[in-house]
Amino acid sequence: MVGGDLPALCAALWLARAGTDVLLLAAGPTLGDEVTARAPGLGFQGLEEHAWRLAAAVGTQDAAGLYRASAEGLALLASEVAVDRAGIVWAATEQDREPTELDRSREVLRTWGLAPEPCTGPQVDARVGSTGLGPGLVLPGDLGFDGPAVVDALAASLDAAGASWHTDVAVEAVEPQGDALEVQHADGRVRAEVVILAAGHRLRPLHEIFRQTLSPVRQTAIALAGAPPMSHGLRAGFGYTLGQRQGDHLVLAGCRWASPHLEEGERDRDVLDPRVVERLEATATRFFPGAGPVTHRWAWITAASCDGLPLVGPLPGDPRRLLCCGFAGGEAGLGVRGARAVVDGLLTGRADGLPRRLDPARMLL
Repeated sequence: MVGGDLPALCAALWLARAGTDVLLLAAGPTLGDEVTARAPGLGFQGLEEHAWRLAAAVGTQDAAGLYRASAEGLALLASEVAVDRAGIVWAATEQDREPTELDRSREVLRTWGLAPEPCTGPQVDARVGSTGLGPGLVLPGDLGFDGPAVVDALAASLDAAGASWHTDVAVEAVEPQGDALEVQHADGRVRAEVVILAAGHRLRPLHEIFRQTLSPVRQTAIALAGAPPMSHGLRAGFGYTLGQRQGDHLVLAGCRWASPHLEEGERDRDVLDPRVVERLEATATRFFPGAGPVTHRWAWITAASCDGLPLVGPLPGDPRRLLCCGFAGGEAGLGVRGARAVVDGLLTGRADGLPRRLDPARMLL
């Protein structure tokens, strides 16, 4: 297993419980250090885009399948670790167009048998402790979680299931070697029957398909002291701004649109774009005037595919290398469900439940 965030952790756990000899290699200094322990812990259905836009892009059937699969992923995560099932409010920050986007998405979601709860602006403010946000939706099934605590819980479960894992191991190559695969890293080599590649943007050096299809995207967050009462997590600004209470802090993330290139292609999480930070702080001032000063700022790197959809399934031409990547912030929903599909495929030969559109073979067409 190559990777240390939610998809990799869950896949490793389920395989170990089934009696498989599992070795997980994570590049970061701790498990979850790439995304899970750094991003706001919000698990949502679908993708970042509004539901009606997703349906327009990939078709109603596949869009509904993506929502169904991500809901199943969130339920799987909730069965393993403690989560907050109160939900997430998707609220409008831009009053001219975004309320219409939310209305259109609500109608689409209802046709899929979902029941999004509409909220007025004052109701949104009451749920997330804001001032002046517009109307919103709450979709049952969305959830919040404490990223570091979830990682710790999954690590303990891995230990209990007998899996082995190591951090600070950057995999340099995964190549066929006779009837097996050889995983090469700075300190040595490991032979494996099957390798699951679930390491996000760090997969790019490992195969041409990743260099052609996966792009790193830098995400930025700020934390403010004195968080307001928040009964729900927050998605706003067309889905690209996130908010969550963490202890006595308010965490806001997103606003990468303030960068001319949307932070795409950025690999250095130790560098913060001042334009993005400025917009995050302006968002805090505008909608959370009661929050305290900014106490710290940080970033992490997600991986997005060239068509915006994850890669889940065998590497074209090599069924021993299995892909579970490209979730672009959706690790808790589609990522966990993708991990389940990969595990089911290995253990049973069947991996039902995901839209065929996620098959990596689509990148060869």
